[in-house]
Amino acid sequence: MSLLRFGGWANLAIAAGHLVALGWAWTVFRWVDIEEPMRDLADQNAALPYLLTLFLAAFFVVFGLYALSAAGALRRLPLLRPVLGFVATVYLLRATLLGGISDLLAGDVKQIVFAVIALLIGLCYATGFLALGKSGSRSRLPSLRADERQAAGGRLGVETDQVS
Repeated sequence: MSLLRFGGWANLAIAAGHLVALGWAWTVFRWVDIEEPMRDLADQNAALPYLLTLFLAAFFVVFGLYALSAAGALRRLPLLRPVLGFVATVYLLRATLLGGISDLLAGDVKQIVFAVIALLIGLCYATGFLALGKSGSRSRLPSLRADERQAAGGRLGVETDQVS
């Protein structure tokens, strides 16, 4: 699950980058070739480009926390496997159909680097998604003690073996 840890920390770093970039928002927007769409948003409301950046940073944080949860570094989060699949799909689409292939054909080096990063992170999440599908749970899920299994079984109406 070390790939998931890498993907999780990469997302947290991307989130931090978005937050730091707010100090130089228009320079960064220009550098990543989104200045024109952000100006269109700013024409509607000056705060929208900043709010969108904060919104994206929040998503990257959530993506990162889910990867770290699947890797066993955090408690298990709800809907773990579907969220990993969703994040893998988003990143793999970004790396291929939503810009990656066209950027490669156009020779846009900066966007190619972004697509490669998206591909690597997407593969980290896809690997975790597939691993969770095979095992049914993450490898480091804490096991219940015998008395906790007994109590849980009793609440669920399931008979459990007594452990001495």
